[in-house]
Amino acid sequence: MIEDSFGIKLQRIKEGNTITAIDTLEKGKTYTVEGIAQSGGDDFAAVSRQFTFGMTIDPRLHFYVPFQELALNSLKGMIVSNRFALVQAPFRFGKTSHLIALAKWLTARGMPPLIISCVQDVLWTNQEFQELRETLQENGQRPALLIDEFQLIAHSDPQKRNITLTQLKQLRDLQLVSACLGFGTYSLMHLLDSSNHLIMSPFPKEPGSVVYLSGLSPQGISAMFMDWSHDRGRTISAAAIQAIIEDTGGYPGLVGYAGMMLENTSYSTIDLEQWGSIKTSIIQSYSTTPQIRRLFDLFEQPQLAPVLSKLCATLFITPSQTELESTLVLADFGLLRGIKQEVGTPTFVLSCPLFHYLLLNHFYLGIRTLAFGDVLITPETQEHLMSHLPDLATLIIQHIDYGKLWQVEILNVGGGGVGTPSEHQLQAECFAVLASYFRYFKPSQWFVSIETKIGDHKQRRADILLRNGKRVLIELKSGLTSLKEMNEAVVQAQDYARAFQVKHILVINFTKYSSQDAIARWGEHHRHELTSDGSELSVCTVKLYDNSPKFKWIP
Repeated sequence: MIEDSFGIKLQRIKEGNTITAIDTLEKGKTYTVEGIAQSGGDDFAAVSRQFTFGMTIDPRLHFYVPFQELALNSLKGMIVSNRFALVQAPFRFGKTSHLIALAKWLTARGMPPLIISCVQDVLWTNQEFQELRETLQENGQRPALLIDEFQLIAHSDPQKRNITLTQLKQLRDLQLVSACLGFGTYSLMHLLDSSNHLIMSPFPKEPGSVVYLSGLSPQGISAMFMDWSHDRGRTISAAAIQAIIEDTGGYPGLVGYAGMMLENTSYSTIDLEQWGSIKTSIIQSYSTTPQIRRLFDLFEQPQLAPVLSKLCATLFITPSQTELESTLVLADFGLLRGIKQEVGTPTFVLSCPLFHYLLLNHFYLGIRTLAFGDVLITPETQEHLMSHLPDLATLIIQHIDYGKLWQVEILNVGGGGVGTPSEHQLQAECFAVLASYFRYFKPSQWFVSIETKIGDHKQRRADILLRNGKRVLIELKSGLTSLKEMNEAVVQAQDYARAFQVKHILVINFTKYSSQDAIARWGEHHRHELTSDGSELSVCTVKLYDNSPKFKWIP
């Protein structure tokens, strides 16, 4: 927390010693350079580096990805070019760490910044801003202004918010500060100039005034875990690191959390199999953190349901005006991340596969009630389906809600699959069927894992991994119309199965029924076989006609 009172801040500025980040942004739980200095060098040397979750990064205490590989260079450029801009990212995404790194860079160059933190919910009054203006004018400095937790201003009383923005604009117009970067969540969008509820704002509504922090780079994550592996004398495979990169989507807080979970395992060697087990523990544990518990509370709010339903089917959203507020709230809590910085037309994508699992498990299952009155459910039948893939496929196909698949707004609109269901909606439906069936008995030993295809890793990920000792990999396709395409889908699934040592593979393709097609033509696509490596492979095509499935197995 900030230790300096407003008066002490002004006194420091008057003495020519502008406030630095190191002694103002301690944030309670985190180590600071000041605290380390007080404890002595020998004490620090004995501290073993750790992964961190929700703490401000200190390079001497934490495993981390260098800020130069993230957005620090871009932020430096904005300071140099005297910009007033909003730096946005979800909670636990490294905003304060970026701010401190930027402050250290400025201080090292003799340009210590002025820092305001909103963590104490302190909103300055007109009188306080007047004192600040007078002090800056007397001092003659033009420091860069860095504001932490700025979204608290966006959520404050409109009158206080407008006072703050108006006064910041005066600091800019009087050239008393050289630049201003406000760090906060996506709700900062409300602080842009020309928004309907604002009187004036120093943050122009134009390109370059909004910066979305990017996730950790694959190269940076890989180097960090290799550093950890060397430091701890433990082995982690390149395949396991790649899976961590894909499952976390580079979300800094989640990567740090994954590192903490790795640290707490007894595995001396970590490969894909070990990571799969660790990932299950991460999902269960991460779901209890305050950030995610608050996200689950949001899932219960009816006004968010339309946006959440759309995300289940598409994994991205360019919100309409009526969807914007709900989208920003979900993005603040990490479910989404911004990918387009054009002011006024934000686009958000699902943060990562782990968040996709949380979305389906805690929202979609809540709105998708399944009844298995026509199916016997016993531990024996559950075990049977794991070894009889045609029966497992039949369970899925017979219990999918085809009405949900046929909603116009989520149909594919390009390529050979035009007018066919979204694969993501298929994945949500398949997950709902399997999770409801295999978790019928509580506590359940079955785990239905979402292997979401996000980013540049689409060719090595399947859709769903069902496991309980045995593993079944399920690959869902939509709109494939040729044997060549089906074979490519099979090869894709087999590649991923080999990586995860899966011996049971089920591929289901959903496509439109055409009167021009003879059912016999699809006979070669319906097959069940044992492959040369001993794997069980089942492939099935489902023809959709009048919102109902038509399918059969061909021996």
